Amino acid sequence: MKILLDTHIIIWFLEDNKKLKRDYLDLIIEPSNIIYFSPVSIAEMAIKASKNKLKYPEDIVKTCLDEGFEELVLSSKHSALLKDLPLIHQDPFDRLLLVQSKSENMFLMTEDRIFQQYDLNLIK
Repeated sequence: MKILLDTHIIIWFLEDNKKLKRDYLDLIIEPSNIIYFSPVSIAEMAIKASKNKLKYPEDIVKTCLDEGFEELVLSSKHSALLKDLPLIHQDPFDRLLLVQSKSENMFLMTEDRIFQQYDLNLIK
């Protein structure tokens, strides 16, 4: 299964945070699953860190790669899909993750329930 992690899932996983459901953790560590992170999440974390709202590893990209995650590059194809995405959710980071997962036919792992209002594969 191909799974794109929402930003908070990445953070919880790296922090070994108890907020991360055991079912989610099992899917992340399952060797047959391909786990992806997006530069969108890296940008979101960097912005939060610049506002002192988040601490994360100095080389977050290397950390994600060392965990066995694969980077899903944000493409123009993904960005163009934003035009037709219903304006249910206003967060630009989440909207980009949504179109990435939908475009690449991946599951999106998130605790954000607003995603349930979209037509996409969610792990919930």
